[in-house]
Amino acid sequence: MEAKIDQFGRIVIPKKIRETFKLNLGSFLEIEEHQEGILLKPIQAEPSLIWKKGVLVFTGKKAEKKNFGFGEFQTVNDDLSGSQGADTV
Repeated sequence: MEAKIDQFGRIVIPKKIRETFKLNLGSFLEIEEHQEGILLKPIQAEPSLIWKKGVLVFTGKKAEKKNFGFGEFQTVNDDLSGSQGADTV
């Protein structure tokens, strides 16, 4: 897969990849430099508020960023699919 850098240094991540990793407007990516090239890793925030029995409840911890690497594709999909519905914000 190829991408072209525009005049402002931006690239477009293909739609299929954005959908796979649930990347939307405002999503954060960690950028790592390696000898072989550049690695982009999605950063997902852990919610500090969750819905319980129709009430928004503080979990008692600050929202933290969670990193996902290349070896964890299945984990990413499992984590994200489990966070839908009325249990999370």
